Amino acid sequence: MLTIEWHVFLNVKNETKAHRVLDRLAASLETALTLESLEKDLRCRCLSCQENPTRYGVRFTTPAQSNAPAEALFRFLLITGRFFRWQVSVQAFQNGVTDVGIVANGSSVSGVTWAKACFRHISS
Repeated sequence: MLTIEWHVFLNVKNETKAHRVLDRLAASLETALTLESLEKDLRCRCLSCQENPTRYGVRFTTPAQSNAPAEALFRFLLITGRFFRWQVSVQAFQNGVTDVGIVANGSSVSGVTWAKACFRHISS
């Protein structure tokens, strides 16, 4: 099955609250997520982070809803379009590799401030 690689930023005060946001995000995505990393982001200097200095960077994967890349992307956009406003970019390479990068600034899932999802399909 295809997987989707995620990188999100959470605006939360501690790791416990980060896990709560991830639980809500998994419920919204209607799938389980496999956590790869959860780290405090100390680099952010934006005004909202200066007022609330704790932001976490999270990397995780989720399974795609189909093994067919086009259908998996379509289903992904249907499900996530309810709570993310995506900007989509597609890059096709000569060797049959296609990358689809999807970025969202903001979300209706409380605590999620930025998200990026990546699909990579290698045709045989």
